Amino acid sequence: MKISNKIILLITIICINKTSEVWSMHTYKFKTIYNNIDLMKYGRSLHASKWIKNVYLYADKNTPLAKLIRNLWFCRNKDEQLLPTKKGASTALRGETFEQLINHIYTKNIFNEEKMFGKKTFKPNGRDFSYSGGWVQKIAEEKNLKTKKLRALIRKIQEALKNSLNQKDLPNKTEAILWAFFSATDKQAKTSKYKPKTYLNFEKKIKNLNAKEQTNYILQNYDKAIHSIIKRSNMKKLPPQVIQGNYGYQYQTLKTSEPFETCTESTMLDLFSILSYNQKTEEYDETLLPKKIQSGQGFKNLFAVLKSPETINDKDIGQTWMNMVSGRNIGKNEYTRLNCYAKKIPHSDLGYILRPRVKNFINLFNFFYGTKAKKIEDLGDLISYNGRKITFTKQKNNSDDDNIITITIDDQKIPSKYDVKVVLQPFHAYLECKERDIKSMGIYKDEISIILLKKILETKKIHPYIQIITLLASNKILKKITFLNKKSKPLTKNILRHLYYSLALKFPKVKLKVVQNALENNLNFLDDNLMALIYRLTQKIPTGDYYLPVLCKSIICSQIYKKNTFFENFLLKYPSEALNMAPYANEEDDLKLCKWFIENGANINWQDYEWKETSVLMRAVQLKKLKIVQFLLSEPNINVNAKDEDRKTILDHAQTEEIIDLLKKAGAKHSNQIDQSKRPNDQTTSLRDHYHLTLKSLKNSNY
Repeated sequence: MKISNKIILLITIICINKTSEVWSMHTYKFKTIYNNIDLMKYGRSLHASKWIKNVYLYADKNTPLAKLIRNLWFCRNKDEQLLPTKKGASTALRGETFEQLINHIYTKNIFNEEKMFGKKTFKPNGRDFSYSGGWVQKIAEEKNLKTKKLRALIRKIQEALKNSLNQKDLPNKTEAILWAFFSATDKQAKTSKYKPKTYLNFEKKIKNLNAKEQTNYILQNYDKAIHSIIKRSNMKKLPPQVIQGNYGYQYQTLKTSEPFETCTESTMLDLFSILSYNQKTEEYDETLLPKKIQSGQGFKNLFAVLKSPETINDKDIGQTWMNMVSGRNIGKNEYTRLNCYAKKIPHSDLGYILRPRVKNFINLFNFFYGTKAKKIEDLGDLISYNGRKITFTKQKNNSDDDNIITITIDDQKIPSKYDVKVVLQPFHAYLECKERDIKSMGIYKDEISIILLKKILETKKIHPYIQIITLLASNKILKKITFLNKKSKPLTKNILRHLYYSLALKFPKVKLKVVQNALENNLNFLDDNLMALIYRLTQKIPTGDYYLPVLCKSIICSQIYKKNTFFENFLLKYPSEALNMAPYANEEDDLKLCKWFIENGANINWQDYEWKETSVLMRAVQLKKLKIVQFLLSEPNINVNAKDEDRKTILDHAQTEEIIDLLKKAGAKHSNQIDQSKRPNDQTTSLRDHYHLTLKSLKNSNY
């Protein structure tokens, strides 16, 4: 008996020691709430990977899951920051109340009408009724909430749960979403299982492993891996991207001129936003920069724009910034010194264009920061301050005539170190920041999600693979989906939907890739929910010169327009861009498409300025499409001497004798036969074409 008591005592001591190692970081008075802790991990994964936000923004609003998410979360302004709702019925999902709700779900009491909502009593008219008693009424009274609104929320939870069960979801997403909301709003919620040192040791070991070794190690240490990956995905917070918009300029008559896009100005504001952002407080903080800079008038003007990360993309902020850069606060003389193009464009009055030049970059810094830098490399020392070291380096890309400025921000106090790249092209500027723009998980390899996807198909086991995939999935996984489908191993609709929503859909390039992937993999395979996503993403893709023609090409090559009216109407909405891509169709359809687009108003001389300024005739010549060439040459307004960005004419691209003869008979010439100073005057050229033509002519000017 004494020996058995000693054994029991020894086991108790071991358990206490083990428990103290695991749970010492957290104390919580509710115990049964954590019976299924895996769902909290899954919920936190959905939140950290932006899956919940993507459903909020892009899913059909009438689906049960989207309805529930929209009750628990909301997006603030244009920065698309997803935040948990802090008012109304959702406030009941805390502590003991949440524990009771989870227990109702586990016991399936959630579907018991009388237990949840009380006894239903009909009124004399036989139609109206009221409830008395029930869990919902009890909670509403305790929390001082409106019973009707809490009942409506529980109904949405019921509906989402039933939908998840019917679709055999992976695992139950409804419960996971509830857990995500609970962990985001309840300060007492346990979010980690081990001490910080345990996670550091885990990351130290996984750091030097290859993708396969990392995958195996993650599966062996699943709890630690999930927490580590989620922590890394939230670790380096940066302000939202400054979205390029259409704004008027200070010296522009807004009543007679249309606002114009502002890539250079938006890029510079985006950079100033990042440099002024405090990662701890998640607000703009002027004390991050030297005191001498803080006292300058230009800097004070800048902080009049940098009020809050939440408002950085508001229209009035964008217009205020444009007024500053275009002259209101800088002054007309300074604006001229920034080498802006201030002459009216032919046939239009589009205002001013700030050229993306290194000189302008330095001038803007000198004005707003009060510095006197003469070259890019000088800026780092001038704005480094108080434990934050900033360095600027410039690299010239001779092949593309681009200037790439890399800004390294090393904040030793947080600690945090990351790079920001500003790319200044001859007529376009943009900013890249991997810490903000893509899923950059540092020590974790991109290939992990692809390896795990293959495991799901081989083993037909979804958990725990899907949670890791959710967090680590990148665009590379789309190629794997296409490969698997071609190998007759199609993914289930649930997994495919899950993967699409796990990607960084806020970026146009990712939207385009998802739509292309869906088109490549036969839209007939997709259900209504997935089709709603594809339609929404298609509508959200910018109709700029790069994305739109690529999308038109994918629609044409997939032939989806033949059986899907949405994509048929999409092509007809942009007939000029679609016509430019028609030669890529198969020989059975290419000529029919050309005629169809021209009949529907396509500009036969439209040139794609992101695809080497190629016209439809030039593209048909390049692809050796004889029938299309013959048809286009029969059109009365065809421009047979259009030039691409390399100043080559259509005849320069001709490869077959038959096409060369046709072009020559139509009056086509080689580039060396045409005066380089003149460009054919096409009366049908659009206003946007005039803009691009003028920009190209500026390349060798003094501006």
